[in-house]
Amino acid sequence: MSSKKKHSRHLKSICVRVLGAVLWMCILLILCTIGLQAYNLVFPPIAETENPALIGEVTIPFRLTTATFIPFLMLPLLALVFVTLFLQRFFAKNGFGYSDKIPMFDKHPHTRFEKKTCKRFMYGSFWVSLVLCLACTVVHQLYVVWFGLIVVAIAGYLHSYCAKMMRHRRRLYHHNKKKTKEPA
Repeated sequence: MSSKKKHSRHLKSICVRVLGAVLWMCILLILCTIGLQAYNLVFPPIAETENPALIGEVTIPFRLTTATFIPFLMLPLLALVFVTLFLQRFFAKNGFGYSDKIPMFDKHPHTRFEKKTCKRFMYGSFWVSLVLCLACTVVHQLYVVWFGLIVVAIAGYLHSYCAKMMRHRRRLYHHNKKKTKEPA
């Protein structure tokens, strides 16, 4: 067996593990964003009471609070989008062969991320985030939390898409394994 095939098989196994990590990171990002929105609803950030600076005076520097941290959650979301695009392109060019061995698929033959569960999680997290955004806007006049709704919506869709990709890859892998077995 050539070393190129071994390297390709190892690379496929790593990409499957990265796909699983993207799934869990999307869930973590959604829960973190909803948690920050709920925290801002219960404990609103303290508004600055100083008078605005006159022309030529030094202004107050940017302060990172729970409300101003929410737009920065778009950076890990952007990284997850790029990783997902890479994995999609990798799997489109490199299918699973008969001799491939993916330990993750052998150890866990069934996925935990079913289609209905992912859709319910996506829609449920979106509606919870929407209600929290509306409550923060009405009660505390916070508009920065709406960035959190964007993060939750995109991360939810990304989670659903990656779960679909994982289910499809697992199905192809097990289908090829069944073909290689000798009939009795």
